[in-house]
Amino acid sequence: MPLNRYRSFIPDFEAFLEACGRPLPSCVWTHPLRATPEEVARAIAESGSVPRPSRIPGAFLTDADWNPGFTVAHFRGLFHPQEEVALTAVPALDPQPGERVLDLCASPGNKTAQIALAMQNRGTLVANEFRHDRLASLRGNLERLGVQNAVVVLGDGAGLRLEAGPFDRVLADVPCSCEGTIRRYPHAAARVTEGSRLKLSRTQTHLLQRAIKLTRPGGVVVYATCTFAPEENEAVVTASLGSQGRVVPFDCPLPSQPGLTEFEGESYRDDMVHARRFLPHLSDTGGFFVAKIVVDEPKPSRTKEREPINLMQEMGRDEATVLWRERFGVPAHAFDGMRFYRRGAKVIWAAAESTEPGPDLAVEAIGMALSRVRVDWPKPTTTACLQWGASATRNIVDFTPEQREAFLHREVVTFDAGAAADDGFVLVRCEGAVLGCGLYLGGRVSSQLSKGRSFKR
Repeated sequence: MPLNRYRSFIPDFEAFLEACGRPLPSCVWTHPLRATPEEVARAIAESGSVPRPSRIPGAFLTDADWNPGFTVAHFRGLFHPQEEVALTAVPALDPQPGERVLDLCASPGNKTAQIALAMQNRGTLVANEFRHDRLASLRGNLERLGVQNAVVVLGDGAGLRLEAGPFDRVLADVPCSCEGTIRRYPHAAARVTEGSRLKLSRTQTHLLQRAIKLTRPGGVVVYATCTFAPEENEAVVTASLGSQGRVVPFDCPLPSQPGLTEFEGESYRDDMVHARRFLPHLSDTGGFFVAKIVVDEPKPSRTKEREPINLMQEMGRDEATVLWRERFGVPAHAFDGMRFYRRGAKVIWAAAESTEPGPDLAVEAIGMALSRVRVDWPKPTTTACLQWGASATRNIVDFTPEQREAFLHREVVTFDAGAAADDGFVLVRCEGAVLGCGLYLGGRVSSQLSKGRSFKR
């Protein structure tokens, strides 16, 4: 049993092993800018599951076999699924509106979205991801949840330009051996070898060292993993931090154990006791590790003048919003507090006015995609429809719940709009809630949802 190596520091080890074999409850958290916990609880109940309040405020536990992904409430971004124990990292980070914050290893964007909404979409949130094939899930989650202040960046977090900082807060939720996911993936622990663990530890150390260097004096770094291994947790913090800062306590409603100060003859920092280890049998969650670090003074590093790598170009509001104003009657003031960008000819982006990407980030996306331009025929995005559709005054079609289901499955709906809409793009609405964009031609509405946003039969 690979987990036997942790018997010396996990209390009631047999109960721990038994808990590792139990199904993990599903968990969702309420989007605080779009819904109330009561509305989310009602939506969960209407979808056929029983919501149970989580110990994390605004979150709910449900049956392990409930799939929240194909509910209208999830589609509209009223809630987001995320493992309960993973919800502990962002409150420890405690991001504030108007700050400059970095999520060093952002995909799939669960914690990134948590950070953005804690910031109330104000300030700058840099969401860095190393793998190009993970950008789609990151961007998809941020856009579905209406995140306006995120700058999505592609690159190795350990090599992120120091000129991009300093940041007030950095989340380093690093790649790890994932032993703590054993309740979802029973073979997770069996795949780990000593060699793979040590290789991961080196990568984690490089990432945490860069996170510390990118943080201003007095700023906060939160280091998190979903593994039990001290080599990837306490050892990494000890090797990275030195005299640059200290591990400090933080409040959390989930039961946990303190971090270790020694394991198998290796000694770690005394202040590691302020880190928290979350164990399946103590908190009925997966395994998780969180250390909150206050950076006193990062080691000085040389910076140098470099060519800018941010290719986003800012554009005027009138040019960026012409489709919304002329086709859908959205008033210009609905876009107050936003700035607009494009990179190339295909996508127009809308981001919070307070978001400052700077020249030293390889920006892939910023804020929300407002429209996509095909030749000279702009098309509204689903994200923008959900954000600004409520302000539209024309070219809106109202569907029944049955027609809504067909639309969400990307099926063509026969519909007579009468005087409500002209041929062309229309906003689709049901029971007062805008769902997205359709193409209305010849008495038929074709769903313009992407495959990634649509429901599957």
